Amino acid sequence: MHILIWTTVVLGGAIGRMRPLKAWLAAQKYKHAVWDEEIGKPR
Repeated sequence: MHILIWTTVVLGGAIGRMRPLKAWLAAQKYKHAVWDEEIGKPR
């Protein structure tokens, strides 16, 4: 029973946090003007 409950909780939490984390990382990249060295333009 614990395996079913904790697997659901852990996977749900991990998937639920991906979108806000990705948005935060994109905002930080834009804020700090990270440059793409291949083409010389901001990503």
